[in-house]
Amino acid sequence: MAAGGVLRRPAVWGLAWVVLAGVISFYMLGQFKPRLEGPAARWPNPGLEVEPVGEIIGPAAVIQEVVPESDGLIGVGVTLSTGGRPDLPGEVIIRLKANPGYEEDLAAYRRPLAEVKDGEFLTAKFGPLSGVAGRRLFLVVGTSGTGRGQTVTALRTRADTYPQGRLFVNGRPTPGDLVFALQYPRDLPEVWATLTGSRAGLLGPMLLATYTVAVVGLLGVLTR
Repeated sequence: MAAGGVLRRPAVWGLAWVVLAGVISFYMLGQFKPRLEGPAARWPNPGLEVEPVGEIIGPAAVIQEVVPESDGLIGVGVTLSTGGRPDLPGEVIIRLKANPGYEEDLAAYRRPLAEVKDGEFLTAKFGPLSGVAGRRLFLVVGTSGTGRGQTVTALRTRADTYPQGRLFVNGRPTPGDLVFALQYPRDLPEVWATLTGSRAGLLGPMLLATYTVAVVGLLGVLTR
């Protein structure tokens, strides 16, 4: 009887609808996370066979050709490994260039190696960059202030998983591709298309209906 009495109270149902609306909203907000492109678009990926590229020493030790699929590029992520060694000296430098021989960078990011965690997917955020869709750019990963046995390494795929570009390590073509991801922002139309085109496609209409019922229910309680 007590439980039935509680369930018959409009305020309880209004609160339940508000909670449900909050849960659905939280899920939808998660759809605004940057869209990823590249071998690390789904990282970690147990099905992706990877291995180290070797010690990264120098400002341009690793170069990966990349071709953004659209404009508005806002970041790039690279998976690094410290080999479990803490407090490494120097810093890692991630650059995006129109040409590896050019001095200027389209974007650049630096971070002390002592702050890098083993296996971390290190993200450099910038931009948004316009006019890059379909252009061949160069993702350059290097270090400064490091030496043998005192630096990080990056990961590369054993198979060619990114046919748009080649990988170079210490200036030499290397099989596979750097484990990286390009990042793009998601706008509201894209998020809506994602939701309505997925198994959770009813979440958008459900959210609107839930908010409506919640507001009507709460107004009914407040006006009593």
